[in-house]
Amino acid sequence: MSDFGNNPCSNVGNISPVLGTEAGLSAEIRRLWGAHQKSRVSISRGREELNVLRRQLAEKLHRMKAVLVGTGRAGGWAAFLRINSLPRATADRLVARHEASLYPAENRLTEPFLEPTEEEIRGLVRRLIPKLHRYLVDGGAVDRLFAELNLQIPRDGFGQPEVTFAP
Repeated sequence: MSDFGNNPCSNVGNISPVLGTEAGLSAEIRRLWGAHQKSRVSISRGREELNVLRRQLAEKLHRMKAVLVGTGRAGGWAAFLRINSLPRATADRLVARHEASLYPAENRLTEPFLEPTEEEIRGLVRRLIPKLHRYLVDGGAVDRLFAELNLQIPRDGFGQPEVTFAP
């Protein structure tokens, strides 16, 4: 393994000319992991320096996982982590954070909720009927069900239902 010197992040920006290969990527990950471990131990290291190191390590691990998890690799990711003494949970967490940074808007709602179609509502009623059947033994029970549903509907400031029912 290479010597990290006094500053484990001093070589963080240097990229190996063979980084596109598995061997180059593996060497870069080992270097970054060693620097990460050394930075965690050193109290004098700044938080931002450690975060930069983690982001770079996450990016390299993400690339390596994409290579090793491909079809026909027979579990290369777990073996790679074991050989390099990298905890799998940590590596997977760093990869997940990197993926989240690549697609930050993916988990946000980008389209409005669509009003259910008549067929969707009919399907809901068909699924509920067998569950309600044992309770709806007479007309009074049905009236009480609709009264309770009416109470559960949110109202606007004028006492009108916020939900409108189409005839």
